[in-house]
Amino acid sequence: MSMKIGSDRVSKLNNEFIQKDLKKIKQNEEDTSSFAGDDKVELSSQAMDLKKMQQQAMSTPDVRTEKVDNIKLQVDNGNYKINTEQIAEKLIQEGLE
Repeated sequence: MSMKIGSDRVSKLNNEFIQKDLKKIKQNEEDTSSFAGDDKVELSSQAMDLKKMQQQAMSTPDVRTEKVDNIKLQVDNGNYKINTEQIAEKLIQEGLE
């Protein structure tokens, strides 16, 4: 049995993992802040990359309104053309993956 996970679900899962990692990092920072001395917390480059990716993902809108508005205008004017060959090719590609 196979299960296909769409890009929305992958993004959601990635975001959940990033949130868990950030909570752990924040908790570690809070735990170490109560200690006096020369203790330091250094984040790995991977953790910093994850944080940057999360910030980028959170700042990206879910809907590209300018593209949606353009398509709506084309539909309203009767100018919207559907490329059935392109749709068929993508369906076949996804089916083969």
